[in-house]
Amino acid sequence: MKDLSSKQVSLKTLAGVENVHLDGDSIAGRWKREQGFIVSNKPQQRSVAEDFVNVNSEDPKEILRFTSKYGPLSKSLEQGGSEFRQSIEEWRSYQGWVRQRLWGQSFGYGIGMEEGEQVHFDRKGRVCAIVLSSLKRLLEFEIFSTPYALRRICERPGCGTYFIARRKDSRLCGTPLCADEVRKKQMRKWWTEHGEEWRKRRKKKLKKRPKV
Repeated sequence: MKDLSSKQVSLKTLAGVENVHLDGDSIAGRWKREQGFIVSNKPQQRSVAEDFVNVNSEDPKEILRFTSKYGPLSKSLEQGGSEFRQSIEEWRSYQGWVRQRLWGQSFGYGIGMEEGEQVHFDRKGRVCAIVLSSLKRLLEFEIFSTPYALRRICERPGCGTYFIARRKDSRLCGTPLCADEVRKKQMRKWWTEHGEEWRKRRKKKLKKRPKV
């Protein structure tokens, strides 16, 4: 089955935070003076959107972990080194909206460009990168640039992980328990289709062995 994970266009947004900590009902921190980039849509890499929708938002420490890695959802970078404050409730509300409204949306969607955003072209005139104004914008671009049919929720009972399928036949996510379930399913299928033939060959081979 063909792998579907490769994407031509990289999505980028400025990132780089430090001193990130819980402060009441918010997460506070500071932008680094030297900014780097979050780069998404890399082949074979779990997407930022997958990380986001799978955060256990009931645990503020998990939101803190995500924010420490990627930064707050919305940002203003007029001055490097400036402080930011991310409302935990706002973060939870946005995650819920993405899960319920965006992840399963099956129709096309148009997103306009905001001030400061850039589209980069390669030497052949193809779009190779889009630089976006915030993490929130990157998440939305990433979700809508992924075909609806590949945005899935793991079907293993008790799992419910959101994931982007790398193969058309993927119905389970790649977590260890689910990966093990996939292997067992494939093994059962193989035995159903080829088991009888394998047993006959083995029986014939054992008969040919010289008796000791």
